[in-house]
Amino acid sequence: MKILFCIPGNAFTPRFLANWTTLITELTEKGIPYYLSTGYTPVVHIAREKVLDALNEKIEYTHVMWIDSDIDFTPNDFFKLLSYNKPVVSGLYRLVSYPERFSAMINKEFVSRNFIANNINCCSPSIIEADWVGLGWMLTQAEVYKKLKFPYFDSSNTKMEDELFCDKLRKNGYKINVDLTTVVGHEKIQVLR
Repeated sequence: MKILFCIPGNAFTPRFLANWTTLITELTEKGIPYYLSTGYTPVVHIAREKVLDALNEKIEYTHVMWIDSDIDFTPNDFFKLLSYNKPVVSGLYRLVSYPERFSAMINKEFVSRNFIANNINCCSPSIIEADWVGLGWMLTQAEVYKKLKFPYFDSSNTKMEDELFCDKLRKNGYKINVDLTTVVGHEKIQVLR
């Protein structure tokens, strides 16, 4: 097992760096090799492509873990996703523009606190199939990218890159899984005037 961590962004808070340091310490203690790829452009889907492609030809890996630079997480959040052994699995985080919504859509509805409360005990383990999930906290197996056609990420006037990526995954036979019990933070700095 070798993990490629893809972290698009150009600013990392002290909280993110502390979380990252704790995670790589635990990976080292468990003997799990990892690689880190970072990069930034203001166009999100291009940044994701750039980060994934940075090491693609030079290394071998079994999993790709997407972590946006504004996610607040613990190592347990990562290891829980890894334990499911699914081609695609994600946790949840709140959306900035709609804080009552989470980063997944199931049956054409955004996941909310009520949805989580009503469905958390529906399945064991606590994962459920989603229409789409946010890429800010997503684990995929490397085989996924071998099956998808380049470019992996895109954007449009009507859909975010997360949603378009999930559309590609489904068209290629992958289920989009989300763990309702893995909820990571979404850290934003707001300027009030």
